[in-house]
Amino acid sequence: MAYTLYYWPLPFRGIFIELLLAEAGQPFEKKSPSSIYPDHRFDRPLPGMAPPYLVEKGGLQIAQMPAIATHLAERHGLMPSGAEARAAATKAILDANDVLEEISQNGGVQMWEEESWGEFRAERLATWMRIFEETYQHHGGPFMLGEEITLADIAALGLWAPMIHALPPLEEDLKRHAPQVSALLGRLAQRPGLEAFLTAQRARDGQGYCGGEIEASLREVLGLKAEG
Repeated sequence: MAYTLYYWPLPFRGIFIELLLAEAGQPFEKKSPSSIYPDHRFDRPLPGMAPPYLVEKGGLQIAQMPAIATHLAERHGLMPSGAEARAAATKAILDANDVLEEISQNGGVQMWEEESWGEFRAERLATWMRIFEETYQHHGGPFMLGEEITLADIAALGLWAPMIHALPPLEEDLKRHAPQVSALLGRLAQRPGLEAFLTAQRARDGQGYCGGEIEASLREVLGLKAEG
């Protein structure tokens, strides 16, 4: 296969890469990152702190989810033309990465408690949802940046769909703060390549999200059972 993705059996950052490849119709193999992370992460031209890592047939190796995503979008026709649209698409994937960093408390440096989660949910998470909604509205649909599917749509789908699948109470938040983005997720999930991938991914990963103690703390403050 042309691509090998090294990531854990969770959606979180890895799913953005998987969605891009699924939409582009590109077969790929997914492997555990344990053969690279952490002991061999410097044994490559572009070392990365942590997964995901993408290795292409022929030797190109890339780390950092936004870098991998923009590279694949360029290669497979999912990066829009024009400087403004390209900047907007790049911003969307960087925004998504920022949200993941925030909701995981910088990789689990701290755990969520009722008060801190309530503030984050009402303020920053709601604001992030509105940012995606305003982006969609500004461009008029039917996709995030207008008439064609782009990296920005993969960013929206990869960010919000796994979150509300794993943490169902947040679906109502998304519908309230970003109703058109919420509807967009449903349409994107019906595209043939994405529908097939999401069905297989959810069967594979269940309702897992980011894993570890930070996911456990998220589930606790949302009143959900521990996954698995």
